[in-house]
Amino acid sequence: MPSSTNTHDRVGLEKFGFRASLRRTWPRVWPILLLGAVLRLLFLLVGAKVYYAGRQIDIHTTGDTFSYVLSFQNLLEYGRYTFDPREPDASVGRLPGYPFFYGIHYLLFGAERAVAAVAVTQVLLDTLGIWLLYVITARLAPPRSWAPTLGALLLAAYPFSIVWTTIVGTESLGLFLVLLWWAVLLLGRRRPRTWLLLGCLLAVIVYVREFLGVCLVVTVAYLFLSQERGQRRLPVALVLAGFLSLYIWWPIRNYVTLGRLIPLKPAAAGYANLREDTQAALAWVLTWTNDVTMGIDEILFAPKPAFPAHVISTAAEKQLLDSLIVLSRSCASSFHVRAQAKLSASATPPADPQAELLRHTNCNALVSKGFSRLRASYIARHPVRARLEVPLHNFQKILFKSQFKTGAGAALTTGQRVAALLFTWRSIVLLVGLVGAWRFRRVPGLWPALLFAALIFGYMAAIFRSMEMRYLLQADVVMLVPAALLLGNLLPRRREKTVQVVATRQELPLPANS
Repeated sequence: MPSSTNTHDRVGLEKFGFRASLRRTWPRVWPILLLGAVLRLLFLLVGAKVYYAGRQIDIHTTGDTFSYVLSFQNLLEYGRYTFDPREPDASVGRLPGYPFFYGIHYLLFGAERAVAAVAVTQVLLDTLGIWLLYVITARLAPPRSWAPTLGALLLAAYPFSIVWTTIVGTESLGLFLVLLWWAVLLLGRRRPRTWLLLGCLLAVIVYVREFLGVCLVVTVAYLFLSQERGQRRLPVALVLAGFLSLYIWWPIRNYVTLGRLIPLKPAAAGYANLREDTQAALAWVLTWTNDVTMGIDEILFAPKPAFPAHVISTAAEKQLLDSLIVLSRSCASSFHVRAQAKLSASATPPADPQAELLRHTNCNALVSKGFSRLRASYIARHPVRARLEVPLHNFQKILFKSQFKTGAGAALTTGQRVAALLFTWRSIVLLVGLVGAWRFRRVPGLWPALLFAALIFGYMAAIFRSMEMRYLLQADVVMLVPAALLLGNLLPRRREKTVQVVATRQELPLPANS
C-alpha cells in the first residue's frame, strides 16, 4: 500500500477531529476494549501473584516505587517534596508527574488503599490506550482496512503492557500519555487551542518520565517539516508556549530550593546508592559490557575479582583496580548502601550506622577519580570497541531479548520459560513492525512515531547503555502500528458501504507535495 492519500479516500471526511473519531470508532472498538480490560483485570486479580512470585515484595512494588510514594507523602506530611530528607538531591530526584498521580489516589482512597487504587486506574488507562491505538491506526490506514482492529488486538493482548499495570511506576501512565500525544498530533484540529494543549501535554509527559521528552523534539520537527512555509511559526510557538507554561516551574523551584539550575534531575537522582563513586564505576563497566550487575557484583562480592583480559592491560592498572576494590568495599558510601541492600535482599536500601557515617566521611571522590582513569584508559586503548561493542549488544537485546540468568547448573523456572516465549513473540512483532515501518514510511503521520521509537532505542542502546526492557515499552507499542498496517495490507478490505471516518488524513498537517 502506498501512502493511500488519494482524494477519493478523503472526500467528506475532513471535518472529524479527535473526539469525533473516538465516538465514531466506538461501535467497532468496544469488544476489543472489553477483551483488554478483562485480561488486565485477570492479571491484577490472579496473574500478577504468579508472575511476580519470588521477584519482589508484592505485585505493586519495585525498587523505584518508594521514591514516588515518599516524595508525595513527605510533601503532604512534612512540607518537603523529597524521598530522602538526608539527601539534598532527593528533593529533585523525581519529577512531580507520577508522585502527584499517586498522590491523587492517596488523598482519595487513603494510605492503605492508594496503591491498589493506582493499579485499577492504570488498568483503565491501559485499556483506553487500546482505543487510542485504534484511532491512530485507522487514521493511517486506508478505508475498510483490518489494520486498526489488528493493532488494537495486538495491544489488548500485549503482555509487556499488561504486566506493568499493577506496578506503582511510570510505565503504564507513560504509555497512555505517549499514545494520547500521537493521537492528538494526528487527529487534533489545526487551531491555536490544540497546539497550546498539546504543549501542556508534552510538559506532563516530561514530568512523568523525562526521557519521553523526546516527544517534544519530534513534535517540533513534525510541525516544521509538515507545515507549509509561513504556517510553521505559530503552531511551534504555541506548542512551546504551552510546554513552558507548565514545565518552567520545575527548574525555577529547583533553583530556589538548591541554588542550582537543574532542568530535569541530577545524575544521582538523590539516591544514596548512586553517588559519584558508583556513577564512575558504572561508567567504566558500561564501556565494555552492558551487564552492570555482573560488574558491580564482581567489585563488591567476588573473593577474587576477575574481569575480561582486554579490560585491564598493565600491571599498574591491575594495581589501581585492586586498590579501588578495597576502597569500594570499605569507605565508598554508595557501594556500602548497595552491599547492605544486596545482603538483606531488601527493595529499599536499609539504614545502618556505617552508612550514616559514610554519608559524610567517605572516599567517594578518590574512588570516582580512579574508575574515571580506568575508563579513559580503556577508551584510549580500544576507541572503536568502547564506542560500538555495548551499543551493538544492546541493539541485539532490543531485537532478540530472550535469555535469563540462572545460578550455576540451575535450570530455568517455569516463569522464565514463559517469559522467554513472550520475548520471542515480542521479537517477531517488532521485526514485523520494522518491515512495516519501511513499507509505509511515506504515510503522513507515521514517521513522527517512528522517529520517537528510533530516538528511544538509540538513546537507550548507545548513550544510556544500562538498558532495562521496561524503558522500551512506549517505543515497542508504537511499533505495533506499522506491524498492524503491514498485516492489514495482506488481508482483503472489509466489505461495507460506509466509509470509516478516521481513515482520513485531511486533518494531518501534510507536506505541500503530499
